[in-house]
Amino acid sequence: MRRTFISLTAISALFLATSAVAQDAFVQSSNPTEERLNALESALEQLTGDFEQQKFLMQQLNKKVESLEKQKLSAVAPQPTPAPVDAQPAATDTLTPLPSDTPPAQTGDLASGTAEDAYNAAFAKLKRADYKGAATDFTAFLKKYPDNTLAGNAQYWLGETYYVRKDFNNAAAEFLKGYKKFPKNTKAPDTLLKLGMSLNALGNKEQACKAFSRLPSDYPTAATVLKTRAEQEKTKLACQ
Repeated sequence: MRRTFISLTAISALFLATSAVAQDAFVQSSNPTEERLNALESALEQLTGDFEQQKFLMQQLNKKVESLEKQKLSAVAPQPTPAPVDAQPAATDTLTPLPSDTPPAQTGDLASGTAEDAYNAAFAKLKRADYKGAATDFTAFLKKYPDNTLAGNAQYWLGETYYVRKDFNNAAAEFLKGYKKFPKNTKAPDTLLKLGMSLNALGNKEQACKAFSRLPSDYPTAATVLKTRAEQEKTKLACQ
């Protein structure tokens, strides 16, 4: 079982290491353009799908291992006396994304600083897997800078903060909002793909298929990896 969790830790480390490189490069730039931002973020985005799939597989495997170990302990080593209360492990899901255990770094205040500072502060929390904090900051950013060139990116990452926590209702709502409000943003194809995946997770196969089908027609120049993923999702759902 320890080996299983180590594999997840390795995957998470690779995910965060790649995203850290992209974000560090962004922070060092004094005047980044939207194109450069998207190029730097692409490293993080390319790993998102694989990371989510691997995490799901690890969750299923860990559940099976835990179940087998509980059965083995019950059959082979029944406890003659109740264990002390403080010796019993708390019932937690070790694979659920949680905020970073380390104190958060000091981040920009939306009341001061630039829009770029606020965006970077939110993105830094996302890198640390502080998804709740990142959601709060991206929401605040979108309220204060709704027309900023970074707003479309912020809307996409806001949806991701819910998707990675398996809050598919809010994820679908935020991705749909991004698709409608920022249809020309460079993150729009990613947004549409994740909208379909969120709808599928909610059991709405029909609408999910529509989203996947619209991606290549709405965004013919989208990255090949996105169009390929949309086709794969359509195949899994047997979309007409």
